[in-house]
This record gives sequence, structure tokens and C-alpha cells, in this order.
Amino acid sequence: MIVVVFALEAEFRPWRAQRDFHRVDSGWPAIYEGALGSSCVRAAICGVGARTLAGAAARLFTGADAVAVAGLAGALRSEYAIGDVLVARSVRRAGGPGADVALPAAPSLLSIASQCGACVVDSFLTAERIISRAADKHRLGADDAVEMESYPVLREAARRGVPGVAIRAVGDVVDEDLPFDFTDAIAGDGTLRKVVLLRQALSRPSRWPMLVRFGAAQQRALAELAVFLDRFVVALVER
Repeated sequence: MIVVVFALEAEFRPWRAQRDFHRVDSGWPAIYEGALGSSCVRAAICGVGARTLAGAAARLFTGADAVAVAGLAGALRSEYAIGDVLVARSVRRAGGPGADVALPAAPSLLSIASQCGACVVDSFLTAERIISRAADKHRLGADDAVEMESYPVLREAARRGVPGVAIRAVGDVVDEDLPFDFTDAIAGDGTLRKVVLLRQALSRPSRWPMLVRFGAAQQRALAELAVFLDRFVVALVER
């Protein structure tokens, strides 16, 4: 079984539209299953930051042969453009205990991702908050991209002896400020509180054009990610 973990339902939706996934139960993290050829694929929505993943890891990873954590990321280098699909040789965590301990990708999964068209990069940085300002992204330029879930997901997979890899599509480039600081909209379980997002949008109408461009870029990146994931998972099944 192949497990693919996303932070948000919106990140999973374009790929879900291409395949016949069904929700397994009503618990959290939300788990879906579908078939690709002779293999079962499990997709999970773990929430931003994967804050509640540890308690559900046994349910999520039981029977897994490989784990991929997927979704959007912010580019930390100028060579990466919206929609580029990146796969990291390693993932490290920003700050706190174990920050200097990088989690390596499984070489076989890294190789398959590369053969399927992903750009192999050195490292992703798993941050504790959304990096909203271009100036902050430039300060984090020792890594290739920043996101919030890869480290905890791959750590839980490694604890269970399941090979893993982190795959991200670039949703915002290094020189780009996000239209709002979305951190306050993240609920305790990692879901987004739409009321908070709406309040931010209504309070700053001058940023609406920026928000529209940002949303369009995110959708374009997720479409590229969905196409890649289909190709990647089929390649894994064939192996």
C-alpha cells in the first residue's frame, strides 16, 4: 500500500478528482482509499503542521509500503517557479529539539520521483509557522523550500520502518509576499478557519487583487502536483 499525506483537503482535491477515492471513516486525520491497478492507495489529510498525526499514525501507516508527504511549499531560491514539483533529498525542522537532525528520503523513492519529472533538491525546511514575507524567505535560503508537515510525517513513517519521501509543488516564489499572514487562521487540529480568512480579506480590500493572483497560482501548482502524483504512484505500483 502507498500512503500519500496532505495538509489540507484543497491540496488533495485535484488528485482526488482524477481517481476514485472514498473516505474510510469519519475520524481525524481524514483518510481516503482508492485503487491504482493492483495496489491500494491511501490518502490522508493531516492538517497544517500535522499536529495531531502522532496519535493517528498507527491507523494511517499500518500496511504501508511507502509514504509520500505532498502539497504546496514556498520557494526559498529564485530558480524555482510556480508549479515546479520538487523532491527533497532530506527534510529538516526549523528550531527546537532535533532541528539539526535531517531526515533523508528513501533513495528508491527519490529516484522514481526524479524519473517521473520532479526536480531533485537538497532540502525542505519544515517550519512551525507560515512564512508570509519575502524577506523571511530570503533569510531561510539555506534550504530549497519551506513547508510545515514533511518532517513530522516522515519521522512517524521512519519510526515504523516505512520508506518515505517529501514532494512539493511551489505555490509561492521567494520574492513574493503572501497576501495575508494565514497563521492566525490555523485551528488547533490544523484545519483552516474560514471565518478568520474572510475577516482578514474584508479588512484589507486593497489586497484583494493580490489574493486573487495568489489563489490562481496555488491552483496552478496543485494541478501540476496532481498530474505528477498520478505518474509517480503508477510508477511505484509498477515497481
